[in-house]
Amino acid sequence: MDPNRQAQRGSENQPAGGRGVVERLFVYWLISTAGLALLSIVTIVFVAGALQRQSHMLRLLAERVAALEAPPAPPSAAPPSAPAEREAAQRGPVAQPASPPAVAAATGHAAEPAAEAESPVAAAPRLDEPRALAQLSALVRPPGRSVADVSDVAALGTLLDAARGQPASAEWSAAARLRLAVAARLIGRDSDGDFYARMLAPGSEERRLYDEVVARVTFERGRVREALPLLTRLTVGDGAAPDLLVLRGAAHFELGDCAAAESTMERVSQPARLTPRDRLRLARLGLALERADVLAAVLPLLGDVPAELEAERDFLRSAGLVLDGRSVEGLAALDFLVAHESDWARAVRAAAGPPQRPSRYELEVWRGVALIAGNQRNEAREVLLTAAQVEPSRADAYLALGRLEATGGQFDRAAAYLRNAVAAAPRSAGALEALAAVDLNLGNVGSAVESATQAIALRPRSASVRFLRALAHAKLGQREAVELDLRAAFQLDRGYLDEARQADVIGRLFTPEELEALAASPASPATAPGNPT
Repeated sequence: MDPNRQAQRGSENQPAGGRGVVERLFVYWLISTAGLALLSIVTIVFVAGALQRQSHMLRLLAERVAALEAPPAPPSAAPPSAPAEREAAQRGPVAQPASPPAVAAATGHAAEPAAEAESPVAAAPRLDEPRALAQLSALVRPPGRSVADVSDVAALGTLLDAARGQPASAEWSAAARLRLAVAARLIGRDSDGDFYARMLAPGSEERRLYDEVVARVTFERGRVREALPLLTRLTVGDGAAPDLLVLRGAAHFELGDCAAAESTMERVSQPARLTPRDRLRLARLGLALERADVLAAVLPLLGDVPAELEAERDFLRSAGLVLDGRSVEGLAALDFLVAHESDWARAVRAAAGPPQRPSRYELEVWRGVALIAGNQRNEAREVLLTAAQVEPSRADAYLALGRLEATGGQFDRAAAYLRNAVAAAPRSAGALEALAAVDLNLGNVGSAVESATQAIALRPRSASVRFLRALAHAKLGQREAVELDLRAAFQLDRGYLDEARQADVIGRLFTPEELEALAASPASPATAPGNPT
């Protein structure tokens, strides 16, 4: 056979591989392109339908809002009869043109047709008085008089903005205006508070309540000097609110007037009526003024308190245990507070109200006092010295160290510590009294009289400092001065009669019968316990 023909026949029997592959790829491309086009069409149709449904829903919502905000039809209006009229009534009143016909008549030109107003997508509901009061109740917890009573500052600010945007809010009831004014003050918006307060009748109960909140909030924000005149004006005479008396006493103490703080504190009646915060303030004031009787009266009332107040409550209870002679229990409670300081400090920081908590310095000072009461003198000295080094500008550690050294007979060292205490707190009656006692033991009688006199001016109802000055006057042989101080001391605390009988320096000036007569006679007005002379 011819080789050429054989080769030609072989080539005819071979498959056309290259051409078949191209054809298949072309078919696949056509199919995929058609599929993508179909998918795009379906997607476009779906999105267009969704947008159309959403537009329809928004239109229905706008019509519903317009119908709700439309004024009701007068009772005499006849109901629409035709379907078109019923549909028009459901849509609400037709929008009036922007320019009234009188404008066209005055200018002599035809008024141009007003552009059709666009309906809002969703109009905010009008804030009326019931809705505002309901929101205030949700955002301000009872009693609603303290910064700590606000649950959501941002939301309350938004509500106040909405109320100021409603001119009708000026015509709301006095109770509503009072609550708006108080809410504004609680979150520091003083101008808004005064705006609504000016609408309250002068001398009314609402105005008095607003002034009380202003005084409290001013105090809680640390503006004590500004708050004191307000608190003083609101607590004049009998029947003053006990919570305001507590704040006034605390303000006097923070400003260094211990005598005014103590006299104000003694006016507080029925501490059970106080809020937990104010009970803690009263107990803290009694502790600071070394009035164990006040602390003992308030401590049983300190039950459950908010989490941010638990550390303050437990600290005051611990101090009460120490003063009650239960130093071991008190020290254990103080140690627990120190060990878990990070836990309760976190709760205090998260609270909305003003912080009420013991400082680390106070915890260490009272640990030292508890150790002294437990006769662990060396450990107490170490703890108190550390506290004094941490905060050298405070008097408490120096005072405790001075008393510690005085009970050990180290009067020179005690005097040095007590002078540091007086330098840090010149109006501390406790430090001045302790220094007077040490000076008396050192033979510095003149200094003792001077320090005791300053202490009496700060704490005129203290029997102990009156008796101390009587001892100093007795060492100077000043019988008349001794008689005046003894009479005042006996009137404050008759137990000092036994102390006077046992004091040799007084026994050289008075017989037992004369002392009995002094105890039975009232103090003169000039030397009465309330008089600092």
